[in-house]
Order: sequence, then C-alpha cells, then structure tokens
Amino acid sequence: IPSYTPPPTPAPATQMPSTPGFVRYNPYSHLAYNNYRLEGNPDTNSQVTISLVKKNKNI
Repeated sequence: IPSYTPPPTPAPATQMPSTPGFVRYNPYSHLAYNNYRLEGNPDTNSQVTISLVKKNKNI
C-alpha cells in the first residue's frame, strides 16, 4: 500500500510551477501506468488513479 503514496507527492510539487496544464497529466499518467505495469495489479493502478485525481482537483 505505501508503494504508491510517496512517489506522486514530490514529483508534481516540483513540476507544478513550471507548467500546471501540461504537467497535470503528463507525469501523473506516466507514473500511474508505470506503476500498474510494474506491479501488474489492477488494484494498485486504481489506488494511484484516485491519488492523481485528488491532486488534480487540488490544483
């Protein structure tokens, strides 16, 4: 469970000021897809997706 929590926090915070529109979906999508591919578990991907959606709403 703690595998998807730490990575999506620092990555967007640093890139956010550069390009909020582009960085909003570029790194998040890649990270979520990469994690899903690496883990091979749909449950993990679901959790990552929820995390990135929450961050997007915050922005």
